[in-house]
Amino acid sequence: MVRYDPVWSPKLLRSVVTFRDPMLAHPFLRWCGIVSLAFLATAWITIIAVPNLPGADAVVVHYTTTFGIDALGSWRDLLRLPLTGTILLAVNLTIARALVAPSAPPDVVPPATIVLIVASVVIEFTVLVGCLLLWRVNMR
Repeated sequence: MVRYDPVWSPKLLRSVVTFRDPMLAHPFLRWCGIVSLAFLATAWITIIAVPNLPGADAVVVHYTTTFGIDALGSWRDLLRLPLTGTILLAVNLTIARALVAPSAPPDVVPPATIVLIVASVVIEFTVLVGCLLLWRVNMR
């Protein structure tokens, strides 16, 4: 006879998977949030991978295809791009969460919340591409 384990009941498992949050219970919004966080984490890792050599006084912090290197700065100046992405993601998620009613069913999400979460994916992708390009320019 199989004993029932109340610790891993289906109800508990379902609440862990959906985080008991109406916004995160929506599969599309949950995956968009996960993709945004993955893009942001990769951007941070990319910028941290730029070597901070003791002999190098400056790194490229801005580059255009027309003019080439536009701005030089310290290694810490490279952190502005992923930090901006982090702040924008936090603001978008906070506003999107505030727009969702606490008692709303998972399939009822305001359109503004969907727009904010999708915009977060686009913003974080842009931040990631910028960080990858800065890494490439500084590794030459």
